[in-house]
Amino acid sequence: VGELEQQMQDFFTKSTLGLQSAGFSSDRYFLDPGIGFGKTDGANLSILKRLAEWAPEHPLAIGLPRKSFLERQFGARDFAERDRLSKALEYMIAIYGCAKIIRTHDVGGLRIVIDQVFEKDN
Repeated sequence: VGELEQQMQDFFTKSTLGLQSAGFSSDRYFLDPGIGFGKTDGANLSILKRLAEWAPEHPLAIGLPRKSFLERQFGARDFAERDRLSKALEYMIAIYGCAKIIRTHDVGGLRIVIDQVFEKDN
């Protein structure tokens, strides 16, 4: 197990135990693996790649809006490109069910995608 994976597992374990010992059931909290927040670009990408693996075990929340690592990692040249990359990743996370909560600056846009993808009469 790599250092990041161990850190994330420790975070999930410690947070879950703390919340549950305080009386919270898993339907009453969400865990945010913390994209950005001093992590390297490689660590941020690793977290994104592992969301689908962690989602069945942990109620995840994720926030990607306009994070600066999108500029560095994907070559976004300006704020508008960073915003488009954020939206694309948010849509993928929503479609693949990798998080229960997605923090976004474009609630309306994300809602349209979710409604279209999960519409019952497609």
